[in-house]
Amino acid sequence: MSEHDPIMVPQEVKYPCGWISWVSAVSGCLTALGRETDQVEVAGRSGYAFHSCIAPDLCPSGPTMLGWGLLAGSGVLLGRTVKSYMSGECHTPEKRNERTAKHCREAFEFAKSEIDAGRPCVLWGANIPEFAIAVGHTDDCYIVKNCFGVMGRPEPPVKFDELNAPGGMFVLGFPQEVEGWCEADRYALAVALQMFRRETFSGHDRYGRAAYTFWADRLKSGTINYWSNSYNVVCTTEGRRFAAEFVKRVSLRNGKNGERLAAAVPHYEECAGQMAKLAELFPFNFIHEPITDKEKIGAACDALANAEVAEAAAFEVIRNAVLDWERKA
Repeated sequence: MSEHDPIMVPQEVKYPCGWISWVSAVSGCLTALGRETDQVEVAGRSGYAFHSCIAPDLCPSGPTMLGWGLLAGSGVLLGRTVKSYMSGECHTPEKRNERTAKHCREAFEFAKSEIDAGRPCVLWGANIPEFAIAVGHTDDCYIVKNCFGVMGRPEPPVKFDELNAPGGMFVLGFPQEVEGWCEADRYALAVALQMFRRETFSGHDRYGRAAYTFWADRLKSGTINYWSNSYNVVCTTEGRRFAAEFVKRVSLRNGKNGERLAAAVPHYEECAGQMAKLAELFPFNFIHEPITDKEKIGAACDALANAEVAEAAAFEVIRNAVLDWERKA
């Protein structure tokens, strides 16, 4: 090997197809590290399956904007310890400065230490502001797997200081295997309940049940960008599908504690089905024009109202089931 050859992790690493890129990247890392998991488990245990957030302009960050501290801690629920690097300061082509350059170097050294130890890690902002898997490095570049490969596009090396990271540098590693936590399912459902009843903290974004009504109101304004809306649609639809499958699994593997949860599954399936109607109305596209078709807007608002009712019904089932579970614990 020459001094310029990349250093690569020894495992085969695959980046699973999906819209919620953190879920895809974490699932790919954990699978490569020998865990028997998939996107449903990752989404359910991290909270992404139950996350709803709508910004006033339907900013694409809304449906994926979970606190990175929460995400960094959720890996242990999936059978690995976690460690992370987070800078929290935007590093994009137009906002680079000396501090963010230092953050880039620190994040790169962190990722290199994981790769040198033979472990892939999660990286934010490789080529685009989405999560990727760092599988190797050169002297100054990351070698990555990301959604480009899923789409059949090249996955070029990314220079360590040329990340497109509006949320700041973020690297997530999984150093050691740990025994499964017997209360992980109940904990995940408790987090799901907290997410559905969250109050807005910024004065702008809406969460949980309020997100659906807010989304419909914004569509009626006739000013919402098609691309932003379609990205919110595909991520939220995927999340509700993950939620339905995760709750089904939890209900089946927890004996009597899980029996009551089964009634939530058809509600989540209905919610996902209503969101799929929006996906048919607004297929994902980078069209940067406002949505003004009143017929489509009306149909979308009806589907959002139905999705809200369905998820609220699922919430009630889970709330009662978790309370009963906790009483027995």
